[in-house]
Formats: sequence, structure tokens, C-alpha cells
Amino acid sequence: MQKLFQMKNSQKINKKLLKLLYLTKGLTQQKISDIFHCSQSYIFLLMKKFQIKTRPLSAHLTKHGLTLKPHPCKDCGKPTSDYRKERCWKCYLEHNKTTKLKLVYECEICGNPIVYLAKFKWLGLCKYCACQLMGIKRLGKNSSSYKNGKYCKRNCIDCNTPIARGKTTKRCRHCFQKYYGTKRQPIKPIFYNKQKFRSSWEANFAKWCDLSGIKWQYEPKTFDLGNTTYTPDFYLPDFNCWIEIKGRWFLNSKDKVKIFWKIFKNEELKLLEYSELKVLGII
Repeated sequence: MQKLFQMKNSQKINKKLLKLLYLTKGLTQQKISDIFHCSQSYIFLLMKKFQIKTRPLSAHLTKHGLTLKPHPCKDCGKPTSDYRKERCWKCYLEHNKTTKLKLVYECEICGNPIVYLAKFKWLGLCKYCACQLMGIKRLGKNSSSYKNGKYCKRNCIDCNTPIARGKTTKRCRHCFQKYYGTKRQPIKPIFYNKQKFRSSWEANFAKWCDLSGIKWQYEPKTFDLGNTTYTPDFYLPDFNCWIEIKGRWFLNSKDKVKIFWKIFKNEELKLLEYSELKVLGII
């Protein structure tokens, strides 16, 4: 019943009536909607339909004795950046210090304000000054996700789920752990049979060789590749074979392997990655 009543009242609104209420009497759209018991959006659509121009904000403010011009600051008297603000930025900071509401900090280098939720607040610097000192250049418009004036969303290669903004990886966290292994390279070295290994996967491979009765040597020789050198992880003398265990490919490690295969064609090198190690039961 209430909807029918609203529809009947809203159908009575004409162009002349709207002009009389809005332009001559100076009523707002909200007050007109209260008179006819309908929504404010409906009256706005009617005004568009009848081509009645809406009043600017300045006309509404002058009626109540206000202006769009910025007010002078309460403390220093200088003009503020916005008509809604009471104090300028410097006086606002001083006011917060006196009231003990330290929500804003100042950068030690440039003096710009730092919000209390800033990433580099503990350094006493703003984001851009901290990144310049640390040598980080992939921020803002310099980041890889910023293209054609917009921050583009990237999805995972495997599961097609969205990746968090700011990350340079092509996979999400779940697929990244599946592909490269859940265990990261430990800081402390791993020892097995009085031998130091760089990773747990290499130590597990040495255990597997001992259990299956295969002789092994850990990094016995380094090969000269011209500009760089390359040392395979294991050498199996019974099979005359070199083995490289790879959890994650770093920088030019793939190029090194390709150059090794080109130069040393007589030497046999086999790569064991996550899938091969899982089939053998090493991981």
C-alpha cells in the first residue's frame, strides 16, 4: 500500500511544479522528496528528464552565509587549503603535539608528514626517502604492475588466482611453494656424515644414495665456463655422471647449465627438480 501511495504521489509531479518548488521557492531535492513521499534519486531523474539545471554548491552555501573560499587558520590566520578545514597543516601538527595525539610524524630528510601506519615509520623516514636509501626503485610509477597509467592486476600462471599488488612473482603463494618446495634454504648449514651441505634436499639425496648403495662425491670439481665457473652438486663415479639438484633457479643459473652442455659435451649432467625428487621419495 505504501509503494502504491508513493507511485500515485510521484506521478502528480510536473515540470511546472518542480520549477516552482526548486527554482522559485529554493527548496532542496530532499525536501521535495519528503513532500511527495518518494526517494531523492527519483526527483533527480525527473529533473534530468525535464532538463532543469541543478543549483551549484556556492548558491547553497551563500544561502547559509558560507563561501567556497578557504577560511583563515584559527591559530596563524593564513588561508587553509580547503573551506572545510579550520587549521593549516603546520598548525594542525602543533595542535596534535599539544593535545598529545601523535597521529602524524615528520620525515627526517624531506620533512613531509608520515602517517602512523607508514611502512618505514621506525626509520623516521617517509616511504620515498627510505626507498632511495635502501636502493628500492620499484615503487609507484616505476613498479612492474603500473602500465598505461593504471595498476594492472596479475593472475597466477597455474591456478589463475589474483596475486597481491607489489609482488614480482608470476605464481601465488600456494603454487610458489608447490613449484619451488615448501622448505626454504636454511641459514645454518646442514651436516650429514661429517659433510656440510648447502640445502636439506642435497643432504636427503646423499642419504638416499647411501641407502641404495651408490657412491657419491659432493662438489669435487669446478668447471671453467669463460667468464664464470660452475660446480655441479654431486658426482657418481659408478655411473660417471654429474647431478644438479635444483629447488629454485637464481639469476643466471639456467644460462650456466646451458653453457656447460655446449662446452663439455662428453660430460653427462642430469637435473633433479621437485617433481623428480618427489618420485624418488627424497622429499
